[in-house]
Parts: sequence; C-alpha cells; structure tokens
Amino acid sequence: MSGETIRPDLLDPETTPSRAQGAHFIRDGLSVYLTVAQILGQLVRGDLAGRLFASDASFDPAVVELLAATDVQAAMDELAGRVSLDPTAVGEALAGAADEIAALQALGATAIGLSLFTAADEAGARAAIGVSGYGLRKISRFTTSGTWTPEPWARVVRVRVQAGGGAGGGVTSGTGSAGGAGGSAGGYVERWLSSGWAASETVTVGAGGTGAVGGTGGSGGSSAFGSLASATGGNGAGFSSPTTSTVRGSGGGAAPGIGSVGGGTSLLDLTIAGGRGLFGVSYAGAMAIAGPGGNAALGQGGGTISEGLAGRAPDGGFGGGGGGAAGTGSALAGGNGASGVVIVEEFE
Repeated sequence: MSGETIRPDLLDPETTPSRAQGAHFIRDGLSVYLTVAQILGQLVRGDLAGRLFASDASFDPAVVELLAATDVQAAMDELAGRVSLDPTAVGEALAGAADEIAALQALGATAIGLSLFTAADEAGARAAIGVSGYGLRKISRFTTSGTWTPEPWARVVRVRVQAGGGAGGGVTSGTGSAGGAGGSAGGYVERWLSSGWAASETVTVGAGGTGAVGGTGGSGGSSAFGSLASATGGNGAGFSSPTTSTVRGSGGGAAPGIGSVGGGTSLLDLTIAGGRGLFGVSYAGAMAIAGPGGNAALGQGGGTISEGLAGRAPDGGFGGGGGGAAGTGSALAGGNGASGVVIVEEFE
C-alpha cells in the first residue's frame, strides 16, 4: 500500500492505522491518512513535497497535534533531512543580505563565481579564472609611414623597427675595369613593451638608398616607432674608377645603420647593427667583381656581379644594402638598397 492515498471509509477497520501511525490530511475534500511507510516510500520516489503541497491538499488544523506523534514526527524529520524542505530559508537569506555579494553567497556562489561577478573588467575576469600569459591577437605591418593606434585590450606590444639599406657604389667610365662596393644595411631594433605607448604613435619607414651612375650610392632612410624605438639607415658605398691594375675597389666598408631605444617600460630590448657592404675588385683592367651589399636583420643584401653590369638590389626582405656595379669602360650605377619596415604585434 506504500505510495497510495488511504481512505478510512474504504478500509477494513482491522487494517486501518492508528492516529499515532499516520498523518491526517484533507485531500480531494476527504479526510485521509498517510502511514509512516507511505511517507518514507514517497521520500524514495522524491514526490512527497509535491503531493503535500499540491493546490488541492492542506493540513487539517484539528489534527495538527497528531504530527507530534513519535512515528510521524520521525517521518517528517526524515522528509526535512532528505529534501531540505524549508520554503522560507532562501528567501529570508536573500532579504537579509547586506549586499549583492552576500546574496550570491546565500545562493551558494563559489569563490570563482564571485570573482567573475565582481571583476571590474575583462582583465580582472581573466585573472579570476587563472588565465595567465599573453596571447598574440593582432599584427600590423607598415611598409610606408603612417599612424599606429593600439587596441584597448593590448597588454604587451612587440615593436620591430628596420631601417632602409644603403645603395651600392657605381663605377665611372674609363679604361680598364672597376668593381664597386656594396652598400651597408640598415639598423634594427626590437622592443617588448608593457607600457609607455600613447593613444597613437607615428610610424616612420625609411626608404632604401638609390644607386647613382658613376657615383656614390644613396644612404638608406631611418625608421622609427614614435620616440620609443628608432634605427638609422645604412650608408651608401662610394664609387670606383676603372684601372688596369689588380686592386681593391674604393668606397667599400661604409658604416651600417644602428638601432636605439627610447622611453616606456620594456620587458626586452634588442638592437642589431646592419651588415657592412664589401669592396669590389678589379683584375688587371680586364675583369671586375662587384662587392655584395650588407645583410640586415630582416633581409639580405644585393649579390655580387661580374663586369659590365649595374649593381643588384636585394632579392628580398627589408633593409639590405644594394650591391656594387662592375664596369669595364662604361659608367654604371650601384644597386638600390631595400626599404625598411615597422612591424607591431599586440598581445592580450
């Protein structure tokens, strides 16, 4: 009979439970009892609360004292222990909460939940759940001058500044042969900044030096990221004149560009000078080999060539020096230097 409503008018008097063994309710307009066994059975099934507090059920005030009976009271204690039936406890806890934190705690919020709820911003929420380290989210590459605007979430900014390379040296016309020298590469600087950048930063990108027929190669332009990082361009190589002797060409070994840092708070600074261009060579007035341009941190220099050709520009990358010209009578220009670049990476 466990789990079923008992109607005394339908039961045999000999099997009807005594008042000390049951709880008296009014259900469907009839006076009914639930035995201890039935109460416990409903507990197992998990639906006693619904049955007791259904809209068509109510306690009979005239027999409330029966709930104090030993067996029934034990059953009701069992009910409270198993289903934690306290319809006012949560409401009272919320109503009496001093603030929203106390209310959340009353609802069982965990420490992490509270930390997320009270985080002032995204960074605070990340810290609350233990997210650490930095993740790359955006890369900006400037091959021409412009303006950089940081993202609001940027926590670390990596800046790479490469200056332009110098042009190779030309050769003049005349009897014999001449090997021009290579231009030097631009300087490079890299910074990992944790603070110090402005709401916008002016980005300057240096151009590569231009070769001149029979003349000295132009120097590369400087590159910069505001006042926080800058690098100077590589110098162009001097010209060479033809000769009938076996000699080293003039104008080689021009000074390379260098990098320098400014203000801000940096986690790491790195500066790399550009590579020097090499001398060309003339062999007994019959043959000449031009010197190659210097290599940069972000690009190679122009390669060497033999007589009768203008200098070579770098094949790829940024900031390399141009190669020298190699002439056997005619005036020629050295190769142009490679332009610089500024790369900005933003980490959250």
